[in-house]
Amino acid sequence: MTDTHILEGVLDKTAAIVAGVAPADGGRPTPCTEHDVNSLVGHIVAWVRVFANGPAGDEQPADPEAYVSTDPAGDFRAAAAKAVAAYQALPDDAPVRLSSGSMPAAASVAMMTGEYLAHGWDLAKATGQPIPYTDEEAEVAQEGLAPLLAPEYRGDGMPFGEIVEVPDTASGLDRFIGFSGRNPDYVAG
Repeated sequence: MTDTHILEGVLDKTAAIVAGVAPADGGRPTPCTEHDVNSLVGHIVAWVRVFANGPAGDEQPADPEAYVSTDPAGDFRAAAAKAVAAYQALPDDAPVRLSSGSMPAAASVAMMTGEYLAHGWDLAKATGQPIPYTDEEAEVAQEGLAPLLAPEYRGDGMPFGEIVEVPDTASGLDRFIGFSGRNPDYVAG
């Protein structure tokens, strides 16, 4: 069955960050320049539902971003738990339908791990919360995401920015953040 132990830790930490967002944080900019805090929370919650519906075999929403949550932290936790349980029941090579196509369960878990570590980091940085992710989680996220992240998915308006170079001595987390197109030294404005 598909290994989700790293994904579980990332999702749990991301859920805590979502829960830590204060109403006053809503309009703050984030390192993910296409989102402010409110729209990033909406994106995080909307897409975790897509990742949960895929391995469960449930219908995908026509427009994931149209979902509006009245309880972002609760909705995130519920969908994350559904995703983990569904992935654990599938073999690594089982096809999982996401919004734009199908991929093997293990690749979908890798994509989800990278997506939620990067966006959790974005949200924590933007709202002044501690960064809870470990170097091990970041290294697994980068290793899993690297084969999926073609150059056409990088740059302005894309899910990931161009790679930000970091020193060879950088932590695993900083290397992943640079790989995901973010500056590890980002300071909230």
